[in-house]
Amino acid sequence: MRKILGVHLLAAAGAAVLLLVLGHERVSAQGSPTVQLPDSATLEDYLAYAGEHSPALKAAAARWDAATRVGPQRRSLPDPTLSLSATQMERRTSLGVSQMLPFFGKRALEGEMADEEAAAAERQVEVARLTVFARVVAGYAEYAFSRQALANVRESLALVRQLEEVTLTRYRTGEAPYADLVRAQVERGRLEDEVRTWEDRLPAEGALLNAAIGRPADAPLPEPGALRPRPLRLDEGSLLAELRQANPELASIRHEVAAARLGIDRARRAYYPDLGIGLEYMRSGEMNRSGVGAMVSVTLPVRRQRLRAGVEEAEARHEVVRALEQEAGNLLEAEARGALFRYNDALRKGALYQNELVPQARQSLVATEAAYRAGAATYQDLIESYRTVLAFELVLARTVADQVRHLAELELYVGRRLRP
Repeated sequence: MRKILGVHLLAAAGAAVLLLVLGHERVSAQGSPTVQLPDSATLEDYLAYAGEHSPALKAAAARWDAATRVGPQRRSLPDPTLSLSATQMERRTSLGVSQMLPFFGKRALEGEMADEEAAAAERQVEVARLTVFARVVAGYAEYAFSRQALANVRESLALVRQLEEVTLTRYRTGEAPYADLVRAQVERGRLEDEVRTWEDRLPAEGALLNAAIGRPADAPLPEPGALRPRPLRLDEGSLLAELRQANPELASIRHEVAAARLGIDRARRAYYPDLGIGLEYMRSGEMNRSGVGAMVSVTLPVRRQRLRAGVEEAEARHEVVRALEQEAGNLLEAEARGALFRYNDALRKGALYQNELVPQARQSLVATEAAYRAGAATYQDLIESYRTVLAFELVLARTVADQVRHLAELELYVGRRLRP
């Protein structure tokens, strides 16, 4: 699928302009804009860095810049022709210059086509910007979630180790069976393995985040700030209406449709002849005379089959981009609905776990610990309570990461920032 997005880019050329959109431009001692990652980088710092350093953004900006150079070339007249001839017998020489003049409207249509293509490339810069930013947000959310999960598992491991010491003491005094001590050791081993898994996962997540912002995969990353919930209430109807009007990918395709429509008119103009005019200076050494003559030439568009094929080709290209516009619109709307569902689902789950399930699981753990010390609960009950608290805390962290990630995904469709 073509990457799909949208708003008008304010700027000039290059990725530095994109930083102005975010408001994170910084100026070096030499006066050139530069952005560096601070020691405690926030998501905005990562986005600002990507805005200046992302190769994908630089490529899109360069592609747009190249497209803006096509219009002046197509509007320009063909190069004039200079001719020189000489005959030895009559000692006659001539020097001529001629200029071909395309039929009225041909150059204007080609220039308008180039303008539409440049406008499509401009919107693709915004497509690339929002795509890169969505990848950065997703990478940041996953990296921050992994660090949060590692912290949670380490905390649980520390508690289980303390519990293992308590169980060992009780076993030595005969207050706990040997089976409880084994369960404590098994649980400690399981959590130690989970800690190693999260520790090994962090470099992979960091490599993806580095790649998203335009840094080497193994570049050291500062510790990300804690993710915060993004509880926005978004109306599906308004969101889809904004998507149809402002999505930059759709806007880019519409410019391509306009260019293809102009291409049909340009192909039809090929049936009309082009005019050539010129001047020729002649001198005859035999007669010792010289003079100036005018020249006029006309092309003869007699290859009707070729001309008809050119028109049919232009019409087919127009049908292609119109079909792509319809397909992109349908696909965008379907994907936006899915992203909105996932965002709302993450909001619902986040509220449920934060306000009810996590507090209740912690209360249950406190009660189970007290019951275990009093001999009214088994060690297995206590372990299950620890596991429930850890699992619910990880789900809560996961929902917060999903909220941030899916909100950025929705920004990709509506073409503007939704995050507070």
